[in-house]
Amino acid sequence: MLSPKVGVIILNWNGADNTIECLASLADSSYTNLEIIVLDNGSVDDSVPRLRATFPEVTLLCSPTNIGCAAGNNWGTRAALARGCQYVLLLNSDTVVEPDMVAKMVAAYPTVLDIGFLGVKECRYDDRHILHGIGICWSPVTCKAYSPCEGRNERECAHSQPVQVEAVSACAMMFSAEVPRKIGLIDEFFFAYYEELDWCLRARDAGLRNYCLTNTRVFHKGSRSTRDNSPRGKKAAYLIYRGWGLIARKHGQGPYRWFAFLQALRKVSQSLLWGALTRDREYRDYARAKLAGFRDGWLHRPCDTRRLSS
Repeated sequence: MLSPKVGVIILNWNGADNTIECLASLADSSYTNLEIIVLDNGSVDDSVPRLRATFPEVTLLCSPTNIGCAAGNNWGTRAALARGCQYVLLLNSDTVVEPDMVAKMVAAYPTVLDIGFLGVKECRYDDRHILHGIGICWSPVTCKAYSPCEGRNERECAHSQPVQVEAVSACAMMFSAEVPRKIGLIDEFFFAYYEELDWCLRARDAGLRNYCLTNTRVFHKGSRSTRDNSPRGKKAAYLIYRGWGLIARKHGQGPYRWFAFLQALRKVSQSLLWGALTRDREYRDYARAKLAGFRDGWLHRPCDTRRLSS
């Protein structure tokens, strides 16, 4: 019997080295019925020719501009479903997968009912027994996401059955073709950060359940695509706080939505005050990126892509 076809979606943005390493790990996968689609998100370096030369067998779709993680993953999902994929795996470009990861994910589907999204144990790339997390937890009070078990040894968190979680990280997120038909695709207004949490919460609200496997791993380097030369990462700060503002307005309940607003205001005020006291211009810019991000998310403003180009 032919194994189900799995579409693997990888976004690349000025990061050919990471993407090539990720693709090389997939080439060693024990699961062979894969449709690998790489979407280049408006790279301005030599990513496209390098990817074409190194992996000519991989489908490479190119956007002239950076359309964001949410829209890019939706584009890839549509392409995978159009090619007859029964499952889709969203995979960060700065990851390396274990050879059995895809096979174990597909094998898990018949063992549990009503799967919305399925993830795996996420470990550090440079210390592969230390956890980034197992799924994502959602605090309805602060409207923030956090990773359970972060920093623990992954050997302490091994279970024979899938573990139910509130949400799954898009670092390695699998879903069946039925899920987007039932709840729709990713909300592209998020652009990047918190979009997978929103998607998972929508699946939960539709009666689906999200799970993680702890008997296989993905190794994640971190959010390389949003880092800049600043050690404090103004791009990531803007996107994270914008996502926080959006998720609070969309899923925050009653007074908790306003509690999240006050939490963000406190954090941003502390950062602005510290920048003023230390006269650290770089830190002030970082604090202002947080403020602009939460403001744009809370007011449901489009992502200011100018903040991502500098």
